[in-house]
Amino acid sequence: MSAADAHSSAPGKPGAPAPEPSRRWTRSEFRQTFEAVRGRPVAVESLAVLGIGRTRPDLVLRELAGLSTAQTLDEVKDVVLKAHDALKMLGPYEAVEVTIDDSVTVRS
Repeated sequence: MSAADAHSSAPGKPGAPAPEPSRRWTRSEFRQTFEAVRGRPVAVESLAVLGIGRTRPDLVLRELAGLSTAQTLDEVKDVVLKAHDALKMLGPYEAVEVTIDDSVTVRS
């Protein structure tokens, strides 16, 4: 999907192109698309925490608790970046990776 397609399609509307799950976006494409949708209402429907090893799940979930009240993509981004930084500060991790899946659920 091109950045132009992302701007012209409304999430959840019939006929909207499906997201490309493994596509690598250029920084420019990402910024353009993010700016177009950053203030639109969103809801976090599920959260998967993978590969935490010996880390207590409640520690990770506590850092991500703000997702339950985030109402826009911009707010989701802020919560995720804050959690990312907090988890990196704990030290024992080789890497902390965050992925936001843009799957769309249509509610009727």
